[in-house]
Amino acid sequence: IIQELTKQELTPTATVIAMLSLLGMFFYLRLAYH
Repeated sequence: IIQELTKQELTPTATVIAMLSLLGMFFYLRLAYH
């Protein structure tokens, strides 16, 4: 039960971290090429 709760709680957090990492890479590449 605890593992299921942690999965449900960590899923949105992991999604937000993934989005932030993608935005970070985008801005990094943008600054690198400009």
